[in-house]
Amino acid sequence: MKKLKIILSFCLIFCLIIFANNLHIIKDAVYAEESTKDVIVSVLGYGKYEAICDQAEINFTIQNIAENFNLCQEKNKSTFEDISNKIKDIDDNATITVRYSSCYPTNNKGVYSYNSSQDINITTTNLEIVDKLLQVLGDYQNVSFYGTCYSIKHKTDCYNNALILAKENAKQKANSLYQNANLIDLYEVEIYTSCQSKHSNSIIIEAQVRARFSVDNEILTNNDTQNLNYIVDEK
Repeated sequence: MKKLKIILSFCLIFCLIIFANNLHIIKDAVYAEESTKDVIVSVLGYGKYEAICDQAEINFTIQNIAENFNLCQEKNKSTFEDISNKIKDIDDNATITVRYSSCYPTNNKGVYSYNSSQDINITTTNLEIVDKLLQVLGDYQNVSFYGTCYSIKHKTDCYNNALILAKENAKQKANSLYQNANLIDLYEVEIYTSCQSKHSNSIIIEAQVRARFSVDNEILTNNDTQNLNYIVDEK
């Protein structure tokens, strides 16, 4: 029995020695991993793309009042068709779209009637005839004009160009701080849509992205190390 206790004690001591050695190796491995981990730098990039306005959108509403639902709808339909024909006579390529339509009953001091409304958009690529189109709308007392928007037909392509410029701007900022910055990921921060109430030759489309770059700890300079927590976020 005494001999068995001695053997067991010897085995326990031997296991503790092995565990201690392995623990030392694990600590060294974790420390080495932390010492070589990359530093992450976050940067905001801005891009501005200038494009020529190539379309105008005119927004207006047709409103009518009648004693019954069918008559109210007929009045709206008649006005819409009349305006559409005159617009097409000026610009056959113009697009006329009904964005919203409603007809509802009202009670004014015991007098029942129906109110109808249609929100309509006219889009043209001929910017020289916008004033003529507006004159057509001015001939109708039941038409309310809400404004003209000058914009770009292919907005997506122009915005993608602004995104590319924003990405390059982020790279320039990161490389001005650390020459060894490597792009990890990038995503949009804001999306800008542009519209002008008055006609001009061009319009500015903007994009903003946030990009993350990794910087290898082993080749950072002393000056770089002092700026590890710096985030570039100004234009």
